[in-house]
Amino acid sequence: MDEIKSNMNITSEENIFDISKELTVFVIRAGYNPNYEDCIAALKNQTVNFQIKEIKDVAPMSKAFQNMIDRCTTEYYIQVDEDMILYKNSIKIIYNTIKKSSNKTS
Repeated sequence: MDEIKSNMNITSEENIFDISKELTVFVIRAGYNPNYEDCIAALKNQTVNFQIKEIKDVAPMSKAFQNMIDRCTTEYYIQVDEDMILYKNSIKIIYNTIKKSSNKTS
């Protein structure tokens, strides 16, 4: 069964750079993973604000990836697995790298 949760905007008083109109982070989930809560906590602790959308129990993986493309309303997106726990500045670094890349980069 395909379950897709609604958007959450990541906001924190510590975040000083709002890129929520430009960037969506998709969290891919399947079943239960004990690292999920830590993954979300790490995303909430980032140094930038962004949109987050969750894709849960969508198979095959190609369908989950297509779902990201179909649901993305921002110019850029980043895919994160539910077991990824990112450093505090990871999203900002990835975003800045994407912005510097050619428009033919995916």
